[in-house]
Amino acid sequence: MNRFLLLGTLALAAFAVTFGFVKFNERGAAPPGMVWIPGGEFTMGSDNPKMRDAQPLHRIAVDGFWMDQTTVTNEQFQQFVETTGYVTVAERIPQAKDFPGAPPENLVAGAVVFAPPKGPVSLDNHLQWWTYVKGASWRHREAI
Repeated sequence: MNRFLLLGTLALAAFAVTFGFVKFNERGAAPPGMVWIPGGEFTMGSDNPKMRDAQPLHRIAVDGFWMDQTTVTNEQFQQFVETTGYVTVAERIPQAKDFPGAPPENLVAGAVVFAPPKGPVSLDNHLQWWTYVKGASWRHREAI
């Protein structure tokens, strides 16, 4: 009887070790030039009444992900887009459901672009040095 108990215990231990190894290494080996960013939780949004589009405050869980250790060049990004068919946020037309209350004429593809102010400005309003430019994206840098 003790022999069966020992074999059962060894089998269970082997399963536990194998399961643990697979579970904790399921992301696999690091792709060349990348590092693993662990997942976690954070509070997203704002309780500032002036920021209605950022309400309500809510908890978000983010899975872990791989990130390049170095800056990606335009050529590397273009190769990625051609390989995957990826379309950036700046190239997509924003959906009204994601921006409640936004005027329809403002729902156009584009990007926020740095616009240096002509002189000193208050630091409490980012709109003094950033502006939304219709059509601006990595493909259309001339729009910037």
